Amino acid sequence: MDPKLTRTTLDPVLWQERSVSTAYRLLCGLGQAELVSYHASPMFTLTAAAHGVTHSGDLVVAVSANDPALGDELPTDIRLSIDKQAPRLDVHIVASSAHLLGQARWLETAEKALVIPELPQRVAMLAESGYLAVITYDRVLLHDVCGVTPLCADVILDEHERCQLIQDESFFCELEPDLFVYPEHEISTVETVNSELDLQAVYDGLMLGEVTGAFLACQELQDSCEHILGATCLDVDRTGITLMSIERESATTAFVPFKHPVSTRPDVIREVRQLGK
Repeated sequence: MDPKLTRTTLDPVLWQERSVSTAYRLLCGLGQAELVSYHASPMFTLTAAAHGVTHSGDLVVAVSANDPALGDELPTDIRLSIDKQAPRLDVHIVASSAHLLGQARWLETAEKALVIPELPQRVAMLAESGYLAVITYDRVLLHDVCGVTPLCADVILDEHERCQLIQDESFFCELEPDLFVYPEHEISTVETVNSELDLQAVYDGLMLGEVTGAFLACQELQDSCEHILGATCLDVDRTGITLMSIERESATTAFVPFKHPVSTRPDVIREVRQLGK
C-alpha cells in the first residue's frame, strides 16, 4: 500500500462534497434511526422509528404508537442517531452514522394529515397510525471512515434544495431519477457498481498507484472467514466509491473518486466504466 495515498492527496472540496452527500442521504432515510430522550429521568430510547426529509426540507421522524419504550409523554429534547450498514448481508459493518441534538415538535392529528402526503413512504406508513415529529437542529455529526465531520443545518438544507431541483427536472422532463435521494435505490446502485466493475482490480490498482484515490483506515481482524475475503463496496455516493479490502488479519478501507459527480444510473455506469479502463 502506498503510504502517500491519504486524504491529503485529494482535493479538500471533494471530501466536503462527499461528507455532505453522505450526511444528507442518511437524513433522507438511509439506515436505522433511534430517538433518545436524553433529558428524561430515566433516559429512554425509541427504536420503532422511521425518518426522512420532506419536500420542503424538514427533517421528520415517525414513531410507532406501539414502541415499547413510549411512555405518557413524547420527548421534545432529543438525540437522533442513524446507523447505516454496508449493503452486504453476510458482513456486519457500520458504513456511516449521523448524530444530532434537536427539538421535536410533535404534530397534532389534523396537521399530521396535511403533512403525510409529502412524506417518504416508510415515514408516512408509520406516521398514519403512530406519531410524527418535525426535528429542528443546528448541526449534524457525520461519523464514517474519515472520522467525525460536523455539518451545519444550513449546509444540509442547501444540499436538499439542490437535489430537489434535480428531482423536479427529472420529473418534468421524464429523465432518470436521482439515485441519491431515495433510500430504496441504494441496493440497485451498489448492484450497478458490482456488475460493471471489478472491485478487486480497482483496489489493486489503487495499491499500485495506478488508480486515483486514498486509503482511509486499516484495522486488525481475527482470522477472517474465507467467504468474506476480497474487496467489497461499502458505499456509493455522488462523489465516488468507498471500498474495503478484507484479508485474513486486516481490513483496509479506501475511497476512489469519480471524475464527475453522479446523480442517475447512466451517470454511475459512465463513471464506473471510466474507473474500469
